[in-house]
Amino acid sequence: MSQSKPGILKVLGVAVSLPTAILGAYFFQKMLVQKGWIENWVGTALIVVVVAYVLYLMIKYALKQ
Repeated sequence: MSQSKPGILKVLGVAVSLPTAILGAYFFQKMLVQKGWIENWVGTALIVVVVAYVLYLMIKYALKQ
């Protein structure tokens, strides 16, 4: 039981950080699009990649148990 607690805490930590990661990626891409450094579709792809990576980490830590 004691070995599963760190895994559960990792999954919980990643799950709690998901909304923050989405908001951070959104405001970052919004700033880059407004300055004209990237196009809108690239910013959307950036958000999708961040969300997919966080979900991948959640699944990875959950399956390690």
